[in-house]
This record gives sequence, C-alpha cells and structure tokens, in this order.
Amino acid sequence: MTLLHRMGRRLSSEMLHGLMAWQPDVVFADEAHRIKNRDAGRTRAVRTLIEDRSRGAVLLTSTPLSNHGGEGASLIEAILPGARDRLAGVLAQGHRRSDRNAAQDAAVAEIFKTIMVRRLKADVLDLPDKIRQWVEIAPQGEVLWHYDEVMAQIAQTLGQAIARGATSGGIAKAIMGLLSSARKWLGLAKIANPATVDLIDDVVEAKGACLVFAHHRGVIAELEKQLRRRG
Repeated sequence: MTLLHRMGRRLSSEMLHGLMAWQPDVVFADEAHRIKNRDAGRTRAVRTLIEDRSRGAVLLTSTPLSNHGGEGASLIEAILPGARDRLAGVLAQGHRRSDRNAAQDAAVAEIFKTIMVRRLKADVLDLPDKIRQWVEIAPQGEVLWHYDEVMAQIAQTLGQAIARGATSGGIAKAIMGLLSSARKWLGLAKIANPATVDLIDDVVEAKGACLVFAHHRGVIAELEKQLRRRG
C-alpha cells in the first residue's frame, strides 16, 4: 500500500508538471467541489495550476455547497485568495465565534453573487420526464442462507444490547456491521435470481445501454460475471 501511495503521488506530480509546462491560458476544473479540503494534495495541485493571475480559471461543479456555506470558501480561495476572510472581517459583528462564523458564511454568499454563474437543469437541458418503475426481484439461492444467519445474529445482538440497557447509539453501533453484511448477502441473493440479468438485457435491448448501481463491490463483480457469460 505504501508503494502504491508513492506511485500515486509521483504520477500526480508528473501530471501537474506536465500541465504547468504546457502553460495553458485558461484552466477549466471540473468536479471543483473536490478541492474543498485545503490540505489535500489534489487541492494543492489545482491551486498551483491556477494561482498565476494571468491565467484564467473556471471552476465547474454541480455541488458547490454540499453541507454548509463555508465549503464554498475553498472555491473562492482558489480564484480569489483571501477575499472571504477580508470581507468577513468587514461583516463581523461582535467577538464571539458564532459571530465570526456567520460573517464568513455571509461573505461566501456575497462573493458568490459576483463570481458564480448558476444554471439549473431546466435552464440548459431539454430532458424528458423521468419514468420510475419498481420491479420486485425475489432473492434466492444458497447465498440466502448466509443472509438468514446474519439476520439471526442481529436479532440476538439486539436482544442482548436491550437487556443490558444499552443506549440507542450503543445498539446502533453493535449491529451496524452486521446490517452491512446482511445487505451484501441480500444483494448477492437478488442477483442469484436470473430475473435480474433478464431485466438488464431487456433495458439494453430497448435503450442500447443500462447503468447499474449496487452498494457492494461483490454484488457488481458477480453481476459482471453473469453478464459476460451471456455475452
């Protein structure tokens, strides 16, 4: 793992040096919300690439603020270093930490008004209405035994936790890993049913492609094997 991390850092460094040597006039950074951690190597690489003020920079993201207003500060910092803190200093009322935090969020909102071009899907895409369909797939196969076994473990663990007066947080912690395991076995039991691959075949035949999501890699790996066997 250490070797892989070193290789990754070297490749990232080589890529950054290659881009810097290319000397682009404008940088378009897609998925820009991924530079919100100022200490991450990815953030430093992007900042290095666009810190030259003679070079134009456009940050593209569909989620500039995933959790709170402060997350927009990293995007602002990348193209306007220090702007948020300077404006927050002007907006701050009082000396409490809550006042300073509120001023920082307000600064992010004010700066975004001047630098962000926001477009909704409805403004730029002519999309058909979504069609949602619920298809029942009955789990089956020997793997279903593993699911039943884990569910029995969950019931036993839950009963023991309640008996010793565990808090709701303690109960959740006790069974969280088991629940994840149960979901994995249930996913494998669902794709053991040929109806799952039949459904994917039908979608591909009708639409030309099908995108499949799953919570566990093992489920996707097994599904891939089945699809390859069908060609």
